[in-house]
Amino acid sequence: MTTSDDVQEILAGLGFPSALPAVTPSGAQALIWGPELTSAQLWQVQAELTGKLRGWHVFSYGVEPSDPEELAEAWDEQGPESEDLPPLFDAEAEKQALHEFTVDADAGEGLQSASQSVLLPADAPVISTGVGNLVAVEVGSPGDVVHAVEWEGADNLGTRTELAVLLRRWNRIAGAVPLYLSDTDNATMVLAVPDLPRIEDELEQACDEVTIVTTGPNSSPIVELWWD
Repeated sequence: MTTSDDVQEILAGLGFPSALPAVTPSGAQALIWGPELTSAQLWQVQAELTGKLRGWHVFSYGVEPSDPEELAEAWDEQGPESEDLPPLFDAEAEKQALHEFTVDADAGEGLQSASQSVLLPADAPVISTGVGNLVAVEVGSPGDVVHAVEWEGADNLGTRTELAVLLRRWNRIAGAVPLYLSDTDNATMVLAVPDLPRIEDELEQACDEVTIVTTGPNSSPIVELWWD
């Protein structure tokens, strides 16, 4: 299992500064890098580490960089609100998540797990909002980051717990991983989806707007999701 020290060491080897240790509202261990990282550097980290850290997920968070201490303090003040996550695969929880996000699909019976690795294009995708801090969070599945940081972007449909369960499903059957979460008010998420055709219909049903922002000749498709 990767530790926070391992993550720090990997990024230090790439020439990045040390991160601020933090705890998310759900109680997950986290690391936050400051605003000195450029968008190009953030993408370098995404390309280097996405899908490669056991037990951790690295993503960009927010529409503009903020002071890591301010973000850590905000998390500390917020505290946990969501219910605990169910086991990594729970058929009933998945069925409920599909229902809440108006997805018309079987809850997972007969769907084989994806084995595709995430291959990101060399250049960062152009998304509709700015890019904030680099964050690493200790999670059981990449999609659990929405639960860890108590992200409210899709709360008009389902809870953060249900969104995490839906993201687990998309990871399991299509290899999808979050690359970016906007501030809650912008309600935007960016996913890399190695096997996009397997969940494209589900994405269209679950989100108010789905945009393919880049595919690249040999890289994983990247999609921007937005909720009203």
